[in-house]
Amino acid sequence: MIKEGILLSTVLLGCVQLVTSCSCYWRSAREMYCDADYVIMATIKSELSPPGQGEVNPGNLSLIDLFNRRVQYTYEIEIHHVFRQTASYSSAMKVIHTEGPPYCIRRFEPGSTFVIMDWVYTFYNHKVPMLGASPCGRAYNIADPDQVSDLEQLFEQDVDCSANTTNTVDTILN
Repeated sequence: MIKEGILLSTVLLGCVQLVTSCSCYWRSAREMYCDADYVIMATIKSELSPPGQGEVNPGNLSLIDLFNRRVQYTYEIEIHHVFRQTASYSSAMKVIHTEGPPYCIRRFEPGSTFVIMDWVYTFYNHKVPMLGASPCGRAYNIADPDQVSDLEQLFEQDVDCSANTTNTVDTILN
């Protein structure tokens, strides 16, 4: 009976970790635009990650190891336009890097063009800051008419980031 209780607890904790690990504080497109370190239009040229980096063989991993496993992908990009940037963007290596658990990591298809709104990160195994592509950021595929429509609505507005209050305590609590 005790073994079953421990097993059930382990499975439930694993499920809670799985559900909460990919959750983000919701931001409108305007808030994301203003909070991001960079907003660019770029084409994914190629994946620079080592072969097999993202492959997962669940048969060789325990349930806990599968949940805790981190994968990373790095993409060479061609930047077509910079809509917005912070000082950290200027010093970052101009590649897109995405890292995290395999069940919520953002993947890109080479040849696709996106408008990406995200942050600059210095990942734990790298010393140089890189452009991140986190699940909490935004990546609008310009080949998708619905996503283009969302972008057009954002850019039709005169986005004034000086009025941005998304990080205040009042905004979070209300």
